[in-house]
Amino acid sequence: MPATVHHGRIEDIAPRLAAETDIVTARAVAPLKDLLTMICPFLERGAQALLLKGQDVDAELTQAAKYWTIEHTAVPSQTSTTGRILIVRGLGRRRDSRQSETA
Repeated sequence: MPATVHHGRIEDIAPRLAAETDIVTARAVAPLKDLLTMICPFLERGAQALLLKGQDVDAELTQAAKYWTIEHTAVPSQTSTTGRILIVRGLGRRRDSRQSETA
């Protein structure tokens, strides 16, 4: 299946590409809770995310779960023994996330 790759800062490309994007990926951009905020416009329109995460992925998922409900699968990285790739298929902001932000 053909693909078009767009390289750029997410805040620059999201407004014009979110509606037509099937897959979004990122590596070493931000902690997961913040990265999910950035990619949310893509996932709201049906895209999936492939997120390369390191050895702290479990801690990042725990922190992000305070703010998001995340439908995901984690698969082992083929290039790092401690890394995993998060496949995010669904994302929703938690209603109580504003309380978590002040805590």
